[in-house]
Amino acid sequence: MLTALSASFTGLFGLHESTETLNAMKEGISKSLEDLGDIGGKVQEAALKAGYGPTIRAEAVKRLVDSVVSYQERSREIIEEMRRLSTQNAEEIRLVVEEGKQRLARLVEEGKALPLSPPEQGA
Repeated sequence: MLTALSASFTGLFGLHESTETLNAMKEGISKSLEDLGDIGGKVQEAALKAGYGPTIRAEAVKRLVDSVVSYQERSREIIEEMRRLSTQNAEEIRLVVEEGKQRLARLVEEGKALPLSPPEQGA
């Protein structure tokens, strides 16, 4: 009888330990699922924000647009200035050439100019 009682007690003790282990395991799984739900929701929310949110900052685009427009404005100013200087330079060249022609014409009139073409040699 003591042996049966001891065996019954040992069996109940084992059953109690198994029950406690099973309860702890179920509680651990439940807690893990809750944590996964909390973290998973945050991760999914962050993924949605990244996927559907703005990809390029408007400030960055504005800086690029400002740079391009400023370059175009400055280019127009430089082109206008260079055209003005080219026109002025062409006028100066025209005046220098005209003055040279007049000087050469005076020398020819005075008979002091060298012949413009080599003299023809007799055949």
